[in-house]
Amino acid sequence: MPGILIYLIAMFAIANFYYYVFKNPLKIFKFFSLFFILVSIISIVISLNYSESVWEGFITFSGYYTLLFGIHLLLRKVFKINNYLFYIIAFFLASFLITVFFAALMQDIFNYS
Repeated sequence: MPGILIYLIAMFAIANFYYYVFKNPLKIFKFFSLFFILVSIISIVISLNYSESVWEGFITFSGYYTLLFGIHLLLRKVFKINNYLFYIIAFFLASFLITVFFAALMQDIFNYS
């Protein structure tokens, strides 16, 4: 049960971060590049401390971040969800699906390669 609570809090924080930081379309890719570099550095540091493979950790963390950012772009630019409450709910639902499928995909890729 605490794992679900931690997941919900983390997704709420990420959704709020995306909702408020990536509002301006002119700066979206500049901010994304900056934060992608930051997430990549964090993933390498985490991988060096907790994993045998730096490459596996880098692909997992940076890929997950990129997919969550893709959800943000899909919700804001394609579906044009600008209402905060609807955005948070849609982000939670989409991030749950991404988390389940991405975790399964990464396990398949790294277990069989």
